[in-house]
Amino acid sequence: MGLFSKEPCAFCGKEVGMMSRTKMSSKDYICDDCRKKLNPFARPDHLSKDQAAEMMARMERDEKALEGVKLIDRRLSVGRGQEIHFQSNIAAGLFTITTPQSKRFEHRPVFYFSDIREWNASEAFVNQAVGVSTARELVHDYTSVISLKEKRGADQRNDGWEIRFPYYSGLLPEILIKIPKEADPGEVRDFWKSICAVCGEWERSGTRRARDAHDLHIENAMSTLNDVVKAAVKGEGSDGIAEAVKKGIEKAQDIDAGKVKKKSLFEKLFG
Repeated sequence: MGLFSKEPCAFCGKEVGMMSRTKMSSKDYICDDCRKKLNPFARPDHLSKDQAAEMMARMERDEKALEGVKLIDRRLSVGRGQEIHFQSNIAAGLFTITTPQSKRFEHRPVFYFSDIREWNASEAFVNQAVGVSTARELVHDYTSVISLKEKRGADQRNDGWEIRFPYYSGLLPEILIKIPKEADPGEVRDFWKSICAVCGEWERSGTRRARDAHDLHIENAMSTLNDVVKAAVKGEGSDGIAEAVKKGIEKAQDIDAGKVKKKSLFEKLFG
């Protein structure tokens, strides 16, 4: 297997030279064209052939999650008319990142706020020992988790920046956004802060949704109990009681699915 020999791509079978291929961890090769089907933030040399195939399928599937979803756009100018975009929808729990490089790929990457996790080294051994694969913990302070680092060249001058997300995915351990030195330092920092703020807002909204769902379940339980008592008093028998319980169960399922929202005091008073 010579240095300048051509090797078949593990996915399309095309014979490709050294400059047009990447060697995966399984020793197979992926050509540059097939690489564009992967997540643009993934490193093919860290993926096996099976993992790459799984990622390709997931990219196509996850991109459909963006259909009909309104995204709030935060952008950073990086010079030469190019921009980096961080687009998110807190209610849907997802975001996507677009860079000048990622535009060359076939699918927009879709990420989930719930998969941003902080590695807890102290738990790693314990979790591994008991067979738990999620050695991560929930994040509450995103400024301490999503890092902004200035790169320095050999002459110690600014050579750009890096924003890193720790991401809980067996196929993508982190999200790395590379920002060229042409970007404005103040705008880079504001961009990083806005990303952290969005992640923090998602976490707080999740807490609110969980609290509201808890209150709705209590209200539904009390309402269902009241309807059961009414059915019994009215002499509707087992059928009436069963119908009241059925309605209570159905509403509980709707609450879990997010179809029932907690009303404000104004809505309760004035409908």
